[in-house]
Amino acid sequence: MKKKRKKQEIELAKGEEERLTRLDERRKEAEEETRRFHRQGLWTLALLMYLVIMFWFAAMPGQDVPGPMSAHAKWLHFFEFFGLSVLIGCVFAYCGECKFLLTLGVIFVIIVAALTELIQLWIPGRSCSIVDFFVDLAGAFTPLIIVLVLFEITMTLYIASERGVL
Repeated sequence: MKKKRKKQEIELAKGEEERLTRLDERRKEAEEETRRFHRQGLWTLALLMYLVIMFWFAAMPGQDVPGPMSAHAKWLHFFEFFGLSVLIGCVFAYCGECKFLLTLGVIFVIIVAALTELIQLWIPGRSCSIVDFFVDLAGAFTPLIIVLVLFEITMTLYIASERGVL
């Protein structure tokens, strides 16, 4: 009788320990999800602020554009959209469904590039330029190409190490 009772107590203790372990794992998962949500929220806020600044500069009348900015306008367009693409990547980094988000990001960048150029049609001293539009797209797609190349290199090295080639 005592052995049977002792055995039941041990089984109850193991069951309780397993239950506590599962609860602890769920708590850790919930904390990680909360951190991921907060990081994504901060990146989204940064992206929105960046877009406001981009459109503010796009809507600035030609006479208000500082001299050095106009001298290096193509590089500014390139790096402006390079930064936009990086921020979009940071926002989407905490989501799943990569192919869908990649497509969404590409469509978003094309729309923003088109809008920043089209806005300038109605701004005194500014003009809409197809060359600027393509420079914007080049700046936006450069980080994407860099990430894809680095991913391919990393995967190749990983596969080679798994096969014992490296």
